[in-house]
Amino acid sequence: MGEVKPITPREARQAMVTKVPDYMITAINELLAEKVRPVGRISVTLTMTEIGDRVRRALNVDQDVHIPGECWDFEPIFEKAGWKISCDSPGYNEKYDTNWTFTDKATSADSF
Repeated sequence: MGEVKPITPREARQAMVTKVPDYMITAINELLAEKVRPVGRISVTLTMTEIGDRVRRALNVDQDVHIPGECWDFEPIFEKAGWKISCDSPGYNEKYDTNWTFTDKATSADSF
């Protein structure tokens, strides 16, 4: 066997996460801060459209500019920061915007 060793699942996930650009994280941070409520359970839903619009506005590019796929792999970053994230994407013959619901892990039902 040669010198090259396979990476661990943790290393693979870390490599994936490093491909998410700062502008994507900044856009999501801004939207979360704008939408969170001062009282009650912390739960915020963001759509692909509003995240994409925020990114494009920050980059000062046209609305039809494609955001690369690796930019959308942000879930592990925010989960490590304390969010529980669920993603809802349209299935076959469904038409709605992909969305992510961010819930504070400390207050989610799964954490008790």
